[in-house]
Amino acid sequence: MTPTAGSGRRFLIVYAEPSFWSMGPGIGAGSFSRTPRALAERGHEVHIVLPAERGMPGGEEEWEGIRLHRFPTRWSFHPGVAALPIRLGIRIASYLAYRSIGTRTALEVARKVRPDLVLSFGAYEAPVARRVAEALGVPNVIRIFGTSLSLSLDDPIRFRLNFPEVIAFRTPCAKLILTNDGANGELVAQRCEVPPERFVYLRNGLDFSLFSPGPPSREIFDRLGVPPGTPLLMTVTRLAFEKRLERVIEMMPALLRRVPSAVAVLLGEGSERRRLERAAERLGVARSVRFPGAVANRELPSWFRSASIILSLLDRTNASNPVFEAMACERCVVALDTGTTREVIIPERTGVLVPASGVSGLGDLLADLLDDHERRDRLGREARAHIRSLLLDPPARMDQEIAILLDVIGGARR
Repeated sequence: MTPTAGSGRRFLIVYAEPSFWSMGPGIGAGSFSRTPRALAERGHEVHIVLPAERGMPGGEEEWEGIRLHRFPTRWSFHPGVAALPIRLGIRIASYLAYRSIGTRTALEVARKVRPDLVLSFGAYEAPVARRVAEALGVPNVIRIFGTSLSLSLDDPIRFRLNFPEVIAFRTPCAKLILTNDGANGELVAQRCEVPPERFVYLRNGLDFSLFSPGPPSREIFDRLGVPPGTPLLMTVTRLAFEKRLERVIEMMPALLRRVPSAVAVLLGEGSERRRLERAAERLGVARSVRFPGAVANRELPSWFRSASIILSLLDRTNASNPVFEAMACERCVVALDTGTTREVIIPERTGVLVPASGVSGLGDLLADLLDDHERRDRLGREARAHIRSLLLDPPARMDQEIAILLDVIGGARR
């Protein structure tokens, strides 16, 4: 649904992070940048209220046809990992600080730009967007890019401790759009009593012309300092605590006993890098583990094509962008069987699923798979065909989401 000339709407997006990218511009998860860019490309006016980088002054700037309204703050509104009591205290303080600072700042901008719709990008932002929308008499839409509440569906206390997400799901809105990343989002929405008619569950789109099959890259092997054809076991994600990348390090001793030339490649950057490096040293596998850092998304296809196997071993879900991209490149994916991952990784048809109880035997499983080139190729071919049937290309996927937003505006005006 593309607007005709003169039919553009005005959107205000409330966002608690200073950047749209998880590991720098054009690197890592760029989901937060897709909707505003698509809105601007289709002729809509987009304003985003977000914090400035720490230590930097606030102000307004133009970015790809979007107006950014930055406010200075000493707070980091999405704190990192710490011991539970400390993490909970920091979470409460930062949440309350954002409710105050974010609401005040967003209201100031909203009264100037007079949006047709207020859109929150995340859990912290949902109550702020609701208050701003109420003050202006316009609808609000909550946009959440994944949920960790699925990990505590059977633990009421732990579920409530993640109060920012619980509050976001329960905040009144015209629509709640949740990214379907395989984390049982529908069950979470039901638990939080989101009215079914307001809940929208969408998978991300994928550029199949960029993520496509091809030969391995000699440059990748050279960069890693290994001979071409070396068996590469690769992860492509932030080096963060919740990614459970220590599992890759811990399976290496068993794998190396059977495939001495194998190398684990942890592609990405993050706060866990030093801890993972120390784990590799402690287990005596540091020479067989590489940390090449983060690379631009446009470079990822060459890395996928050079890998023998792509690993995804998260507890929450493994139906995420790196898995989609690897499958589109006809790579064999080995993933932990969590959430609704098996809707994407169909066992022995589009990849290999490992039960949670089977992590200890991962080294031998991967050794068997490395020995069976024909099996890996078959799984890769089936993977591309399957993921192509599940995902839209990016323009069609954005049309789908923007049509929902425009329908909300139209309904409010009617």
